[in-house]
Amino acid sequence: LSLSLSQIMSDASALVLRCKAILQHIDDALDRIRQQRHVTVPEATSFVDPAGMRVSFATDVEGNLDYWHNFVQCSQVLSYSDRQQTELELAPDGLFVFGGDAPDKGPGDIRFVRQLVALRKKYPKRVFLLMGNRDANKLRFASELQPDVVCDAQVREQTNQPYWVPAEKRVTPAAYVAKHGSSGSDLVDRCKWILDETMGAQGQFDRRRTELAAIRGVAEGLVPDQDVAQSFKSCCLPGHPDAFMLDYLLHAQLAVVIGNTLFVHGAALSGNYGTVPGRQSKQEDPVAWAAALNAYARRELQAFVDCPDWQRGGTHPRPGTDYSARAGSGLMDYGVPGGNHEKTVVYANYGSKGPDPTVASVLAQHGIAHVISGHQPHGDCPLVMRTPHVSFVTADTSYSDVKADDNRGCAVSEVLIESGTVRVHGVLANGESVAYDLGADTFIGCQTRDGRRVKGKLGSGKGEYLVCKTEGFKVLVDQVPLAQVKELLEEELDEDSMA
Repeated sequence: LSLSLSQIMSDASALVLRCKAILQHIDDALDRIRQQRHVTVPEATSFVDPAGMRVSFATDVEGNLDYWHNFVQCSQVLSYSDRQQTELELAPDGLFVFGGDAPDKGPGDIRFVRQLVALRKKYPKRVFLLMGNRDANKLRFASELQPDVVCDAQVREQTNQPYWVPAEKRVTPAAYVAKHGSSGSDLVDRCKWILDETMGAQGQFDRRRTELAAIRGVAEGLVPDQDVAQSFKSCCLPGHPDAFMLDYLLHAQLAVVIGNTLFVHGAALSGNYGTVPGRQSKQEDPVAWAAALNAYARRELQAFVDCPDWQRGGTHPRPGTDYSARAGSGLMDYGVPGGNHEKTVVYANYGSKGPDPTVASVLAQHGIAHVISGHQPHGDCPLVMRTPHVSFVTADTSYSDVKADDNRGCAVSEVLIESGTVRVHGVLANGESVAYDLGADTFIGCQTRDGRRVKGKLGSGKGEYLVCKTEGFKVLVDQVPLAQVKELLEEELDEDSMA
């Protein structure tokens, strides 16, 4: 009797919200029960003989649909068959590999991923999609946006997650809401926290609203927060019609060997090469290694599809103290910093030291001449790192032009593998063209006497090269004439050292 009317109304409102969350959870569970039994993970092809075909490679598009359109226009293998730029075609003599990291940085996640998956389904023997860290981590949404997890007071205050973020940089869900203010929806707040504080996708919540508005043909103001959050929540729900990221992962793999070229998302290093989660021994044969990695990913995905929720045996979920108790957690871990005990081919890069000569030697012994990857941004055109027998190419150009609104500007490049050699062609951030052939130009990829790397060659016909130096994420590039390049490489070439 002593309760005030406002308190009664507040309690009633909280109860209604809780009931709605429970009903939504039940509805999600029933929907998965009805449909997930029809979801199976396809087998992955780990080796392909290109037999005179041209192989095109792109990577780290990260939801930037404008960049993707520029890439297709630049490509010698891909094209659009419609004016709306939605239907992709593959040249009769072409293969295509996407290196992973499809979403997160632009208002085109859904449309871009759907284009890739449609292309893969249309040409299943000639199109290959790799898993990047930004792809695999979307599996987390299915469990972490469960109503009971979102409403768990303990989870709001958890300080031991995400475990891959240094403790001093972690922000709890409660602290995030305190800083940014509550949206009035636990689901929306948690979704924003996941994107901003655990996935490196700051601002993607609003960019998803922009994309949903474009897809629906309405103003952004007509797309409510709940719809945006639901879009992320459903992106990996088995059987859900909007599970576009799960569809991508079901048709993706961790590695593929095409002829004499190995493709991975991150890097092949001494610490991760040949390793497979759960196995003690290393697999040095690159094709066998790719097959074992792909089989591992398939098992993880199938387990996730069969049970995407937290597995607690009926007890209340406490993900803040037990983040491993869900199917597919191994694959989620494989894509985070330090994943798989620092032995992940997804979250890896060559850093400033370049490729490991021991790994290069092993690869060469098994017939590999090139390793193509992405993950680590490196200026406005792909970087080549040459060793005596293997060339390593990293093609993430997502930070081509930091002055541009999308950090890319007009820069775009295509990596082509043809007749056993690698060619690169495209446009730099300043509008100049680049074109270089690793087979015809032995300067490309070599390290200079002053520690820089011959990154590429301008396509102007003037014989000017791009010589670069890396300082963390900063790439310093100079345009150098042929005579100066020869001078910079003179001692190395005389000693037959190109490492």
